[in-house]
Amino acid sequence: MKELRKKLDYLLKNSNGDDEVIEAIRKEPAIAPFSTEGHLLAYLLSIGEISYDEYTALNYEFYKY
Repeated sequence: MKELRKKLDYLLKNSNGDDEVIEAIRKEPAIAPFSTEGHLLAYLLSIGEISYDEYTALNYEFYKY
């Protein structure tokens, strides 16, 4: 799980995402079945930083834990 979080942080830091939006997502409470990580991955998908295949693979990895 630690490696996945590092990968997500790397993707966010190297994206063209809005830092305010990213911080707002991190501050939102996680409400099952939607995790904070899932919201961040969806954001990266929505701004075109990751593909749908990357989104589903990473999302699956987070849900395994």
